[in-house]
Amino acid sequence: MFTHNPEVAELKREAIIKGGKALKPRITYRPLKSLRVTNVPDALVLLEDTINNLRKNHITPDQAKIIGSLVSLSFKAIKKDEEDKDLFNRFPELFRR
Repeated sequence: MFTHNPEVAELKREAIIKGGKALKPRITYRPLKSLRVTNVPDALVLLEDTINNLRKNHITPDQAKIIGSLVSLSFKAIKKDEEDKDLFNRFPELFRR
């Protein structure tokens, strides 16, 4: 409407100013308790909490996806740690100095 009509240039300018002054939605973050993910049950609790928060619209799908990716990395790190401990227990002489 405004773009191609030179007669309403002032209206366009006012609309742009008004749009810039419009109230923007405020995002309020609720503080979360610290959470240690050191084993698979911890990670599963975090996944369950994430799913519930997503279903209640407390978090966005993008936030849930990020948390899911981090939990996936946690699973990999936990698995690697368990493999390293198993290797150390089976062949302790390899790790002596």
